[in-house]
Amino acid sequence: MNNSIALLIFNMIYGCIMLLLGIFLKKTKHSSTVIMFISGDYSDLDPHKVCYIIGKRMFTLGIVLFLIIPFDFWEPSIAFFAILILTILWVIYESWDFTKNRGNYK
Repeated sequence: MNNSIALLIFNMIYGCIMLLLGIFLKKTKHSSTVIMFISGDYSDLDPHKVCYIIGKRMFTLGIVLFLIIPFDFWEPSIAFFAILILTILWVIYESWDFTKNRGNYK
């Protein structure tokens, strides 16, 4: 039961962080500084558009992480692997999208 509570707390904190970072990125006024925080080669892209897109996706990931919370009570190992797989898929999708569709963000 201890692992279940620890995973629940982790899931809630991780979801909150993703939601708050998503809101911050979507609403930021200093997008050039935020792009440096994201640390990528976005020098030729529109920083406002990049921040908005990444912020929207982080916000969506945070919502999905909150939808996993019931699995923390039912089967904690499934919830943990779901969080891990979703995060890995999100990073892969971000990398693929900003490589393949780079022209859309100029």
